[in-house]
Amino acid sequence: MPLNKNARNPPMIINNPKVIFSNWRKAQKACRPIRETVFILEQKIDSSLEWDNVDNLSTHVLLRNNNLDIGCARFFYKENYIKLERMAILKKYRKQGFGSLLIESIVKHIRGRETLIIIISAQVAAIPFYKKQGFVLAGDSYMEAGINHHQMVLNILE
Repeated sequence: MPLNKNARNPPMIINNPKVIFSNWRKAQKACRPIRETVFILEQKIDSSLEWDNVDNLSTHVLLRNNNLDIGCARFFYKENYIKLERMAILKKYRKQGFGSLLIESIVKHIRGRETLIIIISAQVAAIPFYKKQGFVLAGDSYMEAGINHHQMVLNILE
């Protein structure tokens, strides 16, 4: 299990981390508070932009550590790629390898399906993290929810 040994904070004790894939009906009780904390409270994104009908169409991924819900993401299938969105790790768990664990679990879950491409709309501040995960920049930067973003692509090879 990857852990960032260069993290500024001492590493959290990872005890039986679990990555759970489910639909929104099952995931929302755990994912909603994480997204509210990260996107609405921390990043000041308007709640009307955070909640949409795409939640009902997506596969949701919940990351638990020591029985605490600490991260989440969602993804959905498009014509020839997968769109990964709403990836969030609670602040005190960042820079400790949990984000990498979440991405690795999603890629493992997706691998072997018909599509080999994952696209993410990365906040510019998160580009170095996604580059470490193998994503590459695609296209120009753009504003989304008042935050500068850049499309990134990950090719999944079998």
